[in-house]
Amino acid sequence: MSTALGIFGVAIAIFMMLLPLAFIGFLIVAIVRRRALWWLLTGVTAALCLLVAVPVVFIAARAWKDGSDRALAMIELQNQGLTEENGTRVECSEGLVALIVPRNWRDVSRQIGNEDGSLAYGNLAREEFCLVITEPREDFLYESGEEGFDLDEYSEVVIQMITAELVDLGISGPHAVPLPGAPLARRAEIRGKYDGLVFAYVLTVIETEGHFHQIVQWTQAENIDEKRPIFYAVAQTFESIAPPMPEP
Repeated sequence: MSTALGIFGVAIAIFMMLLPLAFIGFLIVAIVRRRALWWLLTGVTAALCLLVAVPVVFIAARAWKDGSDRALAMIELQNQGLTEENGTRVECSEGLVALIVPRNWRDVSRQIGNEDGSLAYGNLAREEFCLVITEPREDFLYESGEEGFDLDEYSEVVIQMITAELVDLGISGPHAVPLPGAPLARRAEIRGKYDGLVFAYVLTVIETEGHFHQIVQWTQAENIDEKRPIFYAVAQTFESIAPPMPEP
């Protein structure tokens, strides 16, 4: 099926390239011979050229506009960051964490199989995904029951979980990263192949009083240079929300 579609596509491309040449040839012959048949053929090829040119010009103009809009949005994002004026504030169902995400992101919990109340937002069409997982620090105590994992140890655990089913791995970090809403944070970038596709992950791990948080963002590896500023901007909006006081 794919081979047939490829052959059809090549045939269409050749036809589109030959059509203007045919129009020029018919026009020259029509001028020289001055026969009605050649003028008819010239008119038909001219009409076909017009039918082909109009959608091509429309698609090109639409692509240029979309690219221009994305470029302007990216410049604004890098200069101003994400705010509630140019983004959407979302909270996890437990009310412990909030982020500001781009306005074209939607809840993708169902699509990625997230059902534990964590934040899962993204844009399916643009292959931008963000998952936030919050875990109590008390779940990561040493066997002796004393103290518990620090942020670096927890980061390594999370990286091992993400890379467990990936091959051809490449890992950068984790390294300290400043976030306005999180004094203690680490960031790593992971690349790996899963089911024949190469993905890139931007992982931000955060420690707050009583909890560890993971911000896991990913896309296909070939798109990461375009998506990285968006992922960074989203992580910068991390907000830890104090749990409500228990009723007396």
